[in-house]
Amino acid sequence: MRKSVLGPAKSTLVTILLTLLGVSGYSQTYPNIDYTDTIQLSNNARLMGYSPIESLLPGKEIFIVGENHTFLESNTKLWIQNIRYLHKHAGVRNILMEHGQSNAWLVNTYIQTGDEEIYKVIKKYAFEEYAWVYKELMKFNSSLKDDEKLQVIGLDLERGSYGAVKVLSMLIPTNRQPHDSIDLHIESIKGMAAYQDQEIFKGETGDEETNKYFGYTYSATNTLKLVVDNFSRNERHYKALLQDSFEVFKGIINGVKHAQYWNGLETEKTVQDYVYREEYMYRRFLEEYGQHEGNYYGQFGRCHATKKRADKNSCEWYVFKSLGNRLKESAQADFKSRILTIGMLYETDNDYESEGWEAVDGKIESVFEQLDANRVLLYDLQKDTILGNFFAEDFDLLFFNTNRPDEEHPYYNGSYEWSDDWEQRIKIGYTRAIYEIDLNSLGLIHNEVNRLKFDEPLTLNGLFLTTSNGDEDIKSIVSTTYLGFVAPIESTESDSLGSVVSRLGGAVYNSMVMFDVMPDSKVLDFMIGGALGYSQLWLKVTEENVDQHVPISSGFVGERRTTIYRNPALTGTLAAGVDLNISRLTIGAEVGAVYDMSKKNWRLDGELLETGPATSFRGIYANLRVGVNFGT
Repeated sequence: MRKSVLGPAKSTLVTILLTLLGVSGYSQTYPNIDYTDTIQLSNNARLMGYSPIESLLPGKEIFIVGENHTFLESNTKLWIQNIRYLHKHAGVRNILMEHGQSNAWLVNTYIQTGDEEIYKVIKKYAFEEYAWVYKELMKFNSSLKDDEKLQVIGLDLERGSYGAVKVLSMLIPTNRQPHDSIDLHIESIKGMAAYQDQEIFKGETGDEETNKYFGYTYSATNTLKLVVDNFSRNERHYKALLQDSFEVFKGIINGVKHAQYWNGLETEKTVQDYVYREEYMYRRFLEEYGQHEGNYYGQFGRCHATKKRADKNSCEWYVFKSLGNRLKESAQADFKSRILTIGMLYETDNDYESEGWEAVDGKIESVFEQLDANRVLLYDLQKDTILGNFFAEDFDLLFFNTNRPDEEHPYYNGSYEWSDDWEQRIKIGYTRAIYEIDLNSLGLIHNEVNRLKFDEPLTLNGLFLTTSNGDEDIKSIVSTTYLGFVAPIESTESDSLGSVVSRLGGAVYNSMVMFDVMPDSKVLDFMIGGALGYSQLWLKVTEENVDQHVPISSGFVGERRTTIYRNPALTGTLAAGVDLNISRLTIGAEVGAVYDMSKKNWRLDGELLETGPATSFRGIYANLRVGVNFGT
């Protein structure tokens, strides 16, 4: 039996609310997902959703998450979220990147200094989603004490020549003259970087078709081949020129050299190119390990992250020792008990529907069915026999991610405006309300038996439409339109001459603006605010004579007369409400105070009556509501 997402107390509350609303036959089975313990990518300041990892943290030094690069936007948001959490709870200070040392140098320099000139280069040479998240990382790093700060380490080959050339040019000093043996290549690096900026990366944000790298007059790849060859023969002259920048320069050149060899393996369509890259990343980690304070976090492609040989997890048919596997089985250091890996599954990826996943595809689908859009769930494999057995050798935990992939392809090059994972939410449904207003003066014109009917609160049945704003700056603002109708109160009074039947009805319209105290929670909305509205009560009085020969006084013809009195009111409301959102179902309640800003006397044919009962719509109210919610 599934455990209710609400817990016993909240489940009982739902039952009571539905009973009060008159909804019967409700048989929804709540999923066993605790939505309060999921990761909200729209607000990385809230470190919720990580409880499954807490017991696994002691003794761990290396944390690796395996992603699908297609989901670039949600991956980058989760990257910064994970870093914040692991820095606080696991002592992570070293961020491992699936990039070469040139890009790592750019990012590391930026997060240490906040230099906007460096950031301009990042925006020009990196995808904009990465640029955004590097700024977030810089903000986070600037908030840390000096002995807590992060640093970025690139483990990968220099697979992109353009970025390597740009950073090499930035490392070259302007106040020292290079030796004649290297002058040609130093000037060529500067020239190639300037050519790239002018002809290839024209736009400040790198959106001038930067994916079309071929057909240009000069080749960054071929320029670097000559630089690598010259560097190997004249390393001492480069060291004399570069001085403090030499080690970074050398690391980039070494990454370029290995990338050139790797490109040759790839061009020849050899399996060795897969193996070679994993070996390189493993050796790079060994070079860095122990040189820095703090633990390590890396978010790589899923095939790099598995602790078992990469023979599934969307690694096609290839069987090779992944980076995670090499660390676990390392002969150089005892990492086996110190590494923790997390695999990431995506609802729209459907890798798990391919061959080899038959044992778990149904279970994976059942988990995704319990998650709404734009949510990330950290899943404890130790508590799931089916998934635990299947992934036991690969990952310690899984992320279930319902965010969608990027629009064009894995490395999105189009113009892109960053947006949060927050969607505009719309709710629509039924409301049952009670209004405690003073109807005593109206009751006094009825006989004693009927008078009691006007002592009870008015009951209203209505419809509501609520929209929450998706704009980041005002997403706390919630607008509600409400229209309700008064359940009629009817009385009949008779004597020997005839009868009088009165029927009290009415309608309420409110346009409400609320402030959501918890704008980043999709499960619980707690709102306070107010409304302007228009309400109207109407009293229909029907008089009838028993004796057909005695006409009704002031009547027109016949023995029956119907008169309709109206009492319109312009109202103001202060209110507080709470909505519980269970997948597409919304259940809520609201209480408030109503203020009547109009004259209290009744009207007949539009004319204000000077005599008779005065009735005000002032009072308190409470409502219960049930409906559906969806995003736009």
